Amino acid sequence: MRCTRKHIRRGVVAIFVGVVATVAVAWVSMALVHSKYVLLNAPTISLVSSKDGKNLWVLTSSTGELYRSFIYFDRTGTVEEFASQAGDRLPIVVEMDSISVHLRPQSHDGSGDFHNFCDVGWPLCSLTWSVHQEFDSVYVASPSGEYLHHRVHVAGAWHLNNDKEGVPNVLPFMPVVPGFIINTLFYATIWLGITLGIGAWRSRRRIRQNRCARCGYSREGLESASACPECGTLLTN
Repeated sequence: MRCTRKHIRRGVVAIFVGVVATVAVAWVSMALVHSKYVLLNAPTISLVSSKDGKNLWVLTSSTGELYRSFIYFDRTGTVEEFASQAGDRLPIVVEMDSISVHLRPQSHDGSGDFHNFCDVGWPLCSLTWSVHQEFDSVYVASPSGEYLHHRVHVAGAWHLNNDKEGVPNVLPFMPVVPGFIINTLFYATIWLGITLGIGAWRSRRRIRQNRCARCGYSREGLESASACPECGTLLTN
């Protein structure tokens, strides 16, 4: 029974460490996104059309080892109208249904709004958040550099503040499934491997020093078959 409780306790601690590590790595990844690191990774420009073809977005997407970033810009008109204006520079056209639900906007009014979706984490993306930036028809900058007539809606993250360009600084908390679960198990396994390895090394070291493998109590004067008088553990060769 004692051994079972010990294993359960060790498993709970490992899962807790896995969750903390998953969130910490995701937040470090998010810091790279805020530092404009995504701009260094050759963003792809494409057109995204709704299934009925009535709504159109210009999508700037960038993917790295630590993140996925999707920035949508509302456009009026159809793909055909955009193609006639773009000529040979027509970007890739994709359907909205081909993109994960949590990485695509749920509204469109052709007003020029920005919809920014980000996933962060490693080895898989584990946290996600989205930012919907609404602009009035006229862009006006305040003396501090921030845009007036600019509304920001953040989902899946704590909104800390805005930088001078009006870009929100956030701290995400919304998990991505199954990425969050897989990352948690990944870091929990690493933690278990490290702790079990250290425990095994410490036990062998105590045995070589003729001490109890479990509690370190001296076995001087005890027979090899006798149990430790302190914790009851038998000698393990």
